[in-house]
Amino acid sequence: MKPELQILNGQFAVHLLEPGTEVPNSALQSKFCWTARTPEEFSLVCPEHVSVPAQKTEPGWSCIRVKGSLDFELTGIIANLSGTLADVGISIFAISTFETDYVLVKSADMDKARDALVDNGYVIHAAQE
Repeated sequence: MKPELQILNGQFAVHLLEPGTEVPNSALQSKFCWTARTPEEFSLVCPEHVSVPAQKTEPGWSCIRVKGSLDFELTGIIANLSGTLADVGISIFAISTFETDYVLVKSADMDKARDALVDNGYVIHAAQE
């Protein structure tokens, strides 16, 4: 059984910051903020309208959330989503949290992504804040 999906409202941006940079307060105060820090890089995803002092910014992403809480024993969630989208030529930026997964696709590809997912048996709920 495939998980239900939900499209989040708004546009998102993926930022590359210097490794030692603090998380900007503007991002922390937004409704959606995801960070990943390694010795080599610091990536941040947040709503596109949030000002972030980044080395590089890739704007224009839409976000699809896997609804519900995913057990750590589940396998293939991202693989199935990314495979479905790869089959129609759509690249993704995947995010996993403790509870669930998110898949970002370029906003220009969102209609095509939605159609591919629905055609492959996914139920997609309307955007919500």
